[in-house]
Amino acid sequence: NCAELLALENPYDAGARDAAQINDIHWDHAFYNGRYYVYFGIVPCLLFQLPFEALTGIQNLAYAPCMVVLGLLLLAACFGVVGQAVRRGFPQTSAAAYLLAVAAVVLGSQLYNLLERPYIYEYTILCGAALLMLGLWLWLLAAATPVEHGGVLALQLGLGSLCVALVAGCRPQMELFAFLAVPIFWNRYVTKGRLRQRGAVRELLVFALPVVLVAG
Repeated sequence: NCAELLALENPYDAGARDAAQINDIHWDHAFYNGRYYVYFGIVPCLLFQLPFEALTGIQNLAYAPCMVVLGLLLLAACFGVVGQAVRRGFPQTSAAAYLLAVAAVVLGSQLYNLLERPYIYEYTILCGAALLMLGLWLWLLAAATPVEHGGVLALQLGLGSLCVALVAGCRPQMELFAFLAVPIFWNRYVTKGRLRQRGAVRELLVFALPVVLVAG
């Protein structure tokens, strides 16, 4: 249908497309000079479609199974983030209140609405949300890990930053949540003066390197 779209003065004019009886179009894509372009981030494809094709030779892995995996990852990360928040600020919270808080976060993430329509738009949003929550969970774990456990701390910092950085390749505006790193790490690195202590430079490099690599 590319030739038919090119024949229109404005292929984005829904009325003109209806008049020309052009119904077979690719939604959520950009059409320019006779070609379709996907304007969503490439990270979901790198995580699922390309590895699947490399292993099986089968192209175009369906979005639905990928989104189920991402949904489970997001659900687990919600439990982790809320659990860390409870331990840090509300240690007397009951199990019932904890579960209700997790349910509220999951509902607020629109997980159920996204899973209802497994298509490219919802796919990238869910991938970004899952990576973001996983990254925040890892950062919270890092903030709670004693500095004496340098290896574990570095792994949590690095993987957390990698997950949050990859959000830019899914849903860029979600990167605003990366600023949550400030309150998460403020107590250790500013209030307690960790920035002036030995080993802080290595932790800063581990924290920043994934961001630089993803940005590059």
